[in-house]
Amino acid sequence: MASSIPKNYVEINSKIEVKQCEVLNATSPAALKSILENTGTPLESDVDEQLLIHIPFQNAVKVHTIVLKTAAAHKDRAPNSIRVYANLPHTPSFDDVDNITAAHIVSPDDVEYVEEKGKGLKATVGLRFVKFQNVNTLTMFVEGNVGDEESTRLDGLTIIGDAGETTEMKDLKKIGDEEALAAPPQKA
Repeated sequence: MASSIPKNYVEINSKIEVKQCEVLNATSPAALKSILENTGTPLESDVDEQLLIHIPFQNAVKVHTIVLKTAAAHKDRAPNSIRVYANLPHTPSFDDVDNITAAHIVSPDDVEYVEEKGKGLKATVGLRFVKFQNVNTLTMFVEGNVGDEESTRLDGLTIIGDAGETTEMKDLKKIGDEEALAAPPQKA
């Protein structure tokens, strides 16, 4: 995995509010959690090849790259046409996404699945980083797959970026009381 992470960036899946994630048109919506946490259950579309995935983060992040993973036997069902949206307040409907401008459009020419030794296939998709600087939610509309199959399958989804600085409450120091006692009273 390290080879797909650009310098100065990290995997930020741990910053995802997994319980608030949503997916539309999936055979098992619970599989979204599985592909985000790499626990084995694939995410598969139900009625057709489209999937609509909505991912909220714990705090604002910078998103640089999306890594898509699939089993080699299911390459034809792997996503390859995706519209990516930043900061949508909720999961849109399939009708809504046609009326919302995507921050980034991933075309089939942008997606190349390569063999990852013993782990299936992965595609590393770079995003227009300037459009993903202060991201609270990431929404992906998967429109199609490699083989124009009737269903789409995704075995893993990794978000690469910068989670920013987070403040640990235990590291905060109380200021004010000591300074207020030491300062002379101010005249009105």
